[in-house]
Order: sequence, then structure tokens, then C-alpha cells
Amino acid sequence: MVIVRSWLEQYIDLDDLTHTALAHTLTHLGLEVEKIETTSPLDPLIVVGEIQQIRPHPHADSLQIAHVDVGGGKERCEIVCGASNIVEGMKVATAQVGSQLPDGTKIKSSRIRQVRSAGMILSAEELDLTPLPCEGIYPLDEKAVVGRTVGHLLDIQQVLFYLAITPNRGDCLSYIGIARDLACKLNRPYQKPSHDRSWVKKLSPVALSLHSNRGHSDRRSEGCLRYMALFVDGVCGSEFSPMWMQRLLYISGIRPHNLMVDMTNYLMLIWGQPMHVFDADQLHWQQEADSDETEKVIDLAVSRGCGGHLFKGLDGSQLTCDDEDLMITSQHTPVALAGVMGGQNSEVTDHSRRYVIEIADFCPRAVAESAKRHKLHSESSHRFERGIDGLSIGAVAEHTATLLHMLMNHDSSIEIYQPMEILSGREAAPYGELSYGEVYSQTHVALRVDRARMLLGMSDLSCERCIDILDGLECDVVDQRNSRLVVSIPSHRSDLCREVDLIEEVARMIGLDEIPSNFPLLDPRKITAREHPNLAFYQRLKQAVSDLGLCEVVVYPMVSETDLKSCLLSSDHPMYPNLKIVNPMSEHHLLPVTLMSSMMKTLSYNRSRRPSAVQMFQMARGYYRSSSSGSSSVSAHGLSWWRSGHQGARGYIENTTDHVCEISLLHCVWDGGDLKDSSSRVTAESAFYAKKAVIEQLFGCFGADSAMQYHRVDPEALPFLHPAYSAIISLSGQYFGYFGVIHPQVARHWNLGSDQNCVVAEIQFDVLADTLDSRPSRPHRPLYKYPLCLRDLALVVAKPTQVAEVMQAITEYPKRRYFHGAELFDVFEGEQLGAHHKSLAFRISYIWADGTLTDRQVDKEMNGLCEYLLTQYGYDRRS
Repeated sequence: MVIVRSWLEQYIDLDDLTHTALAHTLTHLGLEVEKIETTSPLDPLIVVGEIQQIRPHPHADSLQIAHVDVGGGKERCEIVCGASNIVEGMKVATAQVGSQLPDGTKIKSSRIRQVRSAGMILSAEELDLTPLPCEGIYPLDEKAVVGRTVGHLLDIQQVLFYLAITPNRGDCLSYIGIARDLACKLNRPYQKPSHDRSWVKKLSPVALSLHSNRGHSDRRSEGCLRYMALFVDGVCGSEFSPMWMQRLLYISGIRPHNLMVDMTNYLMLIWGQPMHVFDADQLHWQQEADSDETEKVIDLAVSRGCGGHLFKGLDGSQLTCDDEDLMITSQHTPVALAGVMGGQNSEVTDHSRRYVIEIADFCPRAVAESAKRHKLHSESSHRFERGIDGLSIGAVAEHTATLLHMLMNHDSSIEIYQPMEILSGREAAPYGELSYGEVYSQTHVALRVDRARMLLGMSDLSCERCIDILDGLECDVVDQRNSRLVVSIPSHRSDLCREVDLIEEVARMIGLDEIPSNFPLLDPRKITAREHPNLAFYQRLKQAVSDLGLCEVVVYPMVSETDLKSCLLSSDHPMYPNLKIVNPMSEHHLLPVTLMSSMMKTLSYNRSRRPSAVQMFQMARGYYRSSSSGSSSVSAHGLSWWRSGHQGARGYIENTTDHVCEISLLHCVWDGGDLKDSSSRVTAESAFYAKKAVIEQLFGCFGADSAMQYHRVDPEALPFLHPAYSAIISLSGQYFGYFGVIHPQVARHWNLGSDQNCVVAEIQFDVLADTLDSRPSRPHRPLYKYPLCLRDLALVVAKPTQVAEVMQAITEYPKRRYFHGAELFDVFEGEQLGAHHKSLAFRISYIWADGTLTDRQVDKEMNGLCEYLLTQYGYDRRS
């Protein structure tokens, strides 16, 4: 919300506070000031001028030459002007030569139709007072001093405070609410706008009714607690609001329209009470029973059950009403979506003369549901969703009528009728004749001062101090017994419903920075919390990934159906979510089973802003609903182990057949930019094997690199990965993750480029932790003082043979004595080997703890290894 300081000072004295001090005070009240902005001042060369003489332009009938006195002992300026509303003796804003207008235009001496013009007489639009087109020159006050700068005269330079109002403080979406909090904090009075009832003419010709298709068992379920209709007759729809009002609305972020609409917006900012203006002549008038034929009334109703009706909003949007929408209707025709937006069929136009001003209290839930259902958001819905003060509606109506009388200069032809109002479960009646006690019942909350002292750590907090604070917030203390206070909650503070809420208010007014810091006293013998057994592993894993150069990111947990489709995931895939948020705030309403889609969105966002290599990881949770009977489609899928209910999955039981499981996920992303240089192009193959080495380096930190196995991927199992450059990872027969190059179709959707070949890896690290715990620890190897001896061994094997199988055969040679390790360094296929064989070349290292190995010792073990591989596995040594 934008607050204009000069406007706020109409309700509370803030002269002794600097802008910084006021921002500090507001922030400490919980009304965070995001920024302070000062509107641009007018150029000091734009001054008050007085037109002393006007003569026609000799060469143009539409132009005139004005002789303007700008004061300061300067000669009169001759200015050519095309406006028709200037007269002699008129005070005007005059831009002298050398000045600059708010839009950046520089004023120079020029010739217009052969006549020299030394300056410019300005309109309201040229002064940037309003965005509305204004005809003619803007007249200044007749008492304005000639030569004075216009910026000071019109208070052009204003200080704006941008406040971040939390959802529970709907009362502070108004100047009165903010002034009330400041008055309590600063211990000074504040003043509400004054008004009277001398404007009342006669009973309003508006017949109100309240309908609901939900019954009357719960008044709040009807959606409308109080509705008031104020009838006004005789105001021209083309009438503009005064310039000071347009200016305040303009800099507050609300576009001015006309007098009636601007007045309701102006009062909304003051009171926090949204209002809407109907063109009464566009509503349905009907003959009332037992009345004169000339007397008709407007039929206006608040109802549900308008499903199927088409409704066009003031913003041009078109929607189909739902039966659950709370609508304002006239003869069953929707004219407004209650609390959200009015309709075009009752919009105020230049031809309007009679109006119905709606002042209502709609249920926050009803407004929020309608606004979300139709994806409409307005200043009104923003306030209704947070709750307004229903008891202040009468005061708002009186202020509306008083202000309208003032703006129309007490014109006797303007008629304002006593408003009609209706309460939930009541019949319509004139304002002031209904009892609000049952609909707005008084709420009482008990506050134990001893409890406040304990929670705040303030042993010197007194009952008197608490009472003073609560009185300042207009929370009346109706009973006091020792240190127990019974507090009556005002209607504008619906967020105060518990004792801790009152304690928070006391702390807020004292100042959270004034609360002493005390260390809690804990008895270690009573601490029963236990650390998760895999917590140490999580920390080691996160540190290991960070050491490899990846940056950790935290991503919004929910995903959308659009993002999942972009990753080529179908609804029957094991990685497709089956848990939905009940009341989502956006299209992101699914709890993820994989982090793939959210990480792709993050990668795309970073790539668009950082062209260099992006390497990042996230450790988060995946969620899925698992049924005891199981899903046949998931069970038969090649990736069913992803949702297999393994040891690491933790869940909570919902009923005997259904439970929700959580899986711990680590997702790594490399965009391939680190492999690219000026002389080479990153291929999918090079990216795949480069990151395979990084993954093995990662798991090598846990002694699992040599025991890891890679398995081919069915394209349907991981559709978002390249079918030729992807693999599923297992350890000790337990699948726990996958990695591979992103499918080109997915890369194109996320604008990742076809030349980068991004690589992703995702593992269930709970499974990894459990699997590592079940494996014997790697034996300790001391550092050898003697050198390694290396031998290269090339083996001819069948093409389907996997490298892991050959490596396992080498390491399991039973007669090894000096064997230290083996590493693959070459794969060869060619005509020399035939169509069904390939060559795998390993570099094998030998070492002896007791001395330096001789060639004879190494050759003997090497020959034995080759014979073993040939006889047992058929792996022939390549010469």
C-alpha cells in the first residue's frame, strides 16, 4: 500500500518525525516500509503568473497572445496560447524560458506563426497533476501570489511510503488504521473525519433483499453480513473530481475517472471500506405493492445461484457465473461480482444522473473464492479478503454524503436519500433502525499479565502498561481481576482472537527491540529429541556436492501440470504427482515426485540471465500417495522402484489402505557450458561421460565408486532424458537414481539450446545412505613407500559385455598378490575385431608393501590374470 505523508498528517500530528524516523516507527509496528519515494518537484522557473492582457494572434484565429506578469520585477512575458478558457486577471502556471516540464520538455523562446512566444501557460495534464485529459489551462487560486513557484503552491512534491501490509492486518489498508497504530505507539491522539446527517432528504427508493442457496443455519455462509445502498440524485456523470483529489489518487496508484468513482476510491483509502457506484437508471425499477403508480423502487439483491449467466466486468473481462459466486443482482440479472468488480451493464457514464452507492460487508471467504475462481483481483477484493470493519459502514455512508455535499458546493439540487440497509437474516430497513448485536456480536478475550511477562521475558511489565496499550488500540478492558484482564475486541481487529494475539500487540507497542534477551534455562537430562540417523550422511553428501563446484538452490516446492508436460511426463508415469494442494494459490498445485521440472525452470531462469556455465543442486523432498493394493500401471512400469516404499521412505498413515510417503532427493544439474571452449563443440557423448566421471568422484567420497553399476534406460521410463546417453544407477543391487543428457525436445522447450547438452542426475539419498550402511566398510590402506608398477591390458570381448562385468572379473582374480587397481582408458571397435567384438583397454597397477617390484614378479601375476580371464570368461588378450 502507498501512503502519502501529507495525507496521513491530516489524521495525526507527525511534524516532529523525519521521514526516516517515521519509516522506522512504521516498520517496528509490523507495517514494513519497503521504500520511501519523493515525487519529482516542479522546476522553480514554473511560477504563478497573472494574465494582464489578451489580444488575438494576427496570423491564426485559434491562437491568442497573452501578456503575463510573472513577478520578481521581470518584464511581462508574451506567450502564444491556444486555450480558449484564459481570461484577463486569471492566475496561471507559467513556464518561463529555460524551465523543464515534468515530461522532460524544455521551454525555449520560439516563434509561432511569426510571433515570438517567451514561455508557456500550462494545463493540469502538463503539470502532471492527473493522467486524465483536461481541456484548457489549469486556473490557480485567485489569492496565489504572483511570482511564487507553483510547486510549493500545489504541494507537488510529496513523500510516499510503500508499506508491505501482512494479510492479518486488513485494518491497516487504510489511513485511519495506520493513524490508529501510530497514535498508540507515539502516545498521541488521532482524528477521524467529521461528518453530519443534515444531508438526509427522505427514504431511499431502493428495495434490498438477501438470498442464499445454502440456507440460514450459518449466517457467514451466506457471504454477506451487511449491505447498505445510498441513493444519490442530480450529479452529472461527466463531472470531474477536484484536482487535489485526482492528484492524491494518481500518486497513490489509482487512476482517476469521474467525481462519483473518485470519491468512493478516496474514501476507500481513508476508511479501508470498498464501495461501488451503480448507474441507477441501468438497474431495474419496479412498482411497489400498495403504492402510487408514480412511485417505483430499484430492485437490488445479494444472492447466489446465478450459475450460467454471462457477466462482463468493468475491466472488460467476460466470465460465466458460478452457482457459488456471490452476486449483486437487479431483477435476477447480475450487475456486480460481490466484493470483486462491478459490471459494464450498470457502469457510470457521462450520461448518468442517478446513482446507488454500495457499502457492504462481504464474507472474506466468499470474496476470495470468487476472485480466485475467475482470476480477478481488485483493490476491493484485496480488502474484503482480509476483512473490513462492518460496524463502520454507517460512518462511511455519512462521510460519503458529507463529502459529496462539500464537493458540489452544497448544491440544493443534489438529493441524497437516507440509505437502506439489510443484515444477514433480517429484513431491509432504513439506516439506524436495525440492531447489529447478533450479526456483530462482541468478542472477549482474556489476557493474563503473568503469562505476558513469561512469554516476553519482561518481569517488570505491569497491568497498567498493558491496559494503556490496549486502550490505545481501542481494545476496551471490561473486567480486571488481579492480573487477569478481560478485553473487548473492536470490530476492526478480527485478527485478535487469542491471548497470544493480545500479548503480541503489547510487545509490538512496547517495541520488539526493547524486549530483553535472556538465554533459556534447559535441563539436558530432560531433552529427549534424537538426531535422525542419516543426518550426518546428509551433511557429508551436501558438502561433497558443494566441493565439486555446484551451487545449492532452494526452489518453490509445488509444480504445475504444464511444467510436467514440458518434461514429457504422462499422468500414468511413476514420477507424475498424485498429491494435490486443496486450496492452491496458483496453477502450481501438485506436490512433486521428482525435482526435474522445477530444476529445469530454475536452470532456464539462470541461463537467461547468466550465459556462463550453471552448475547447481537441490536437496528436497518428493511426495506420493501409495495404496496398499498398489497401482497396476505403476507396478508394471520400468521405473516402479522410484515409488517402491523402500526403507528410506518415511510416511504417515492416513487410513488402513492409504498413506503418503516422502522421499529424500538430491538433484544435480550441469548445463554443459564448462565443457565448451573456442575450439570444440560439446557433444551429448562428451557431456555424458564427463559428468559420469564427476558422479563417480562424488560417490568415491563414500567408497562406493567401484561398486556402482549402470543400467540401460527404457525411453519410456525416463522420457525427459536422451535415450542413448542416460543410465540408471544401482548399488548392491538396489536402484537409487539416474543421470543423463536432457532430451532435445525438453531442452528446446526450456530454451536451453541444442549445443549445450545439459546433464542432470537425481538420486534418492535415503536409499543410498541405507545401502552404504549395509555394505562392509572399505579396508584401510596405508600409504606405500615403494612405487607403483603399471601394465596395460587390452581384452577382446563380445560387444554386449559391460565394462563393469570385466572390471569385476579383474578385481576378483583369486591368485592376485600385488594387484592395486584397474582403470579403463580405451574402447575400440573395428574391422580387425569383427562385427561382434570390441576391445577394452585397462591400465592395471601393482604394488608391494615390502619392496620394489621386479618385472618378473609383475609379469608372472599379469600372465596368470590373462589365463584366468580367458578360461573363466572367454576374454582374450589382444596382441
